[in-house]
Amino acid sequence: LSESGKNIIFVWILGHVGIPGNEAADAAAKEATRCQIIDVTQIKPSDSKRAVAKYTFDSRQNRWRHASTHLRLIKPSVSPWSPAVNLTRKERVCLHRLRLGHTALTHSYLLLGLQPPTCNLCLEPLTVPHIIIDCRHAAQARELFNLSGNISDCLTKPTEIRKLLTLLKYIDYYWKI
Repeated sequence: LSESGKNIIFVWILGHVGIPGNEAADAAAKEATRCQIIDVTQIKPSDSKRAVAKYTFDSRQNRWRHASTHLRLIKPSVSPWSPAVNLTRKERVCLHRLRLGHTALTHSYLLLGLQPPTCNLCLEPLTVPHIIIDCRHAAQARELFNLSGNISDCLTKPTEIRKLLTLLKYIDYYWKI
């Protein structure tokens, strides 16, 4: 900073001396260190908001960590999704269905009372991971679009999302999702 022509002066200022609110806070902090039980009736809701938010987040994350759902495999954190930018409404709907693992293509049989569907190309059970990662007959198309082999990346990273949607259109699954 001195090379850029700026002068810096450090000044020491007493912290709590003579300021009534700070003196009271300092006295309360010292008293709290001597007590086994602390009276929290004087804590304002705004003061505890951050602690409550962190506790709530940590609790949700812990429950989520032990959940056995398709979505947890794709999204290991309860943090909000990154926004899917530059996608049409249909593309966002398709993406959300894929993330949930429930699409018309893979789950409509439940409503119709039919047997679970199989892949038209390899006769394996038709699931979202099968469509995106596992189908060996779609491997060439995945290579053509340079799609990641990681399902989480395919459904969370913007560049991979675009490739995935293009792939689904190419293999004629997009409109069936």
